[in-house]
Amino acid sequence: MAPIRGRSLLPYLERRSDTAHDAEEAIGWELFGGRAIRQGGWKAVFIPAPAGVGTWQLYDLAADPGETNDLAGTRAAQLATLVACWLRYVAETGVVLERD
Repeated sequence: MAPIRGRSLLPYLERRSDTAHDAEEAIGWELFGGRAIRQGGWKAVFIPAPAGVGTWQLYDLAADPGETNDLAGTRAAQLATLVACWLRYVAETGVVLERD
């Protein structure tokens, strides 16, 4: 059995820490073919068609908390950084990806 990933949020909840995660820490998740990775104020999301566009989207959560302005076309380097973080998450956790 694999150990549970993560750490306690207690310091944040008890206000002994200003943040729940370090700015450089990448947090990934997946569900029903959808994928997401967040690092600092940035979030990349992949939602397969027909529910989504079927490509990676990029959001600046500080400026756009509602995730309405996809910056993937104008911030390619930032998106590439997050996708690299996603691939590390996949390798570390053994996520099985469907073919795109």
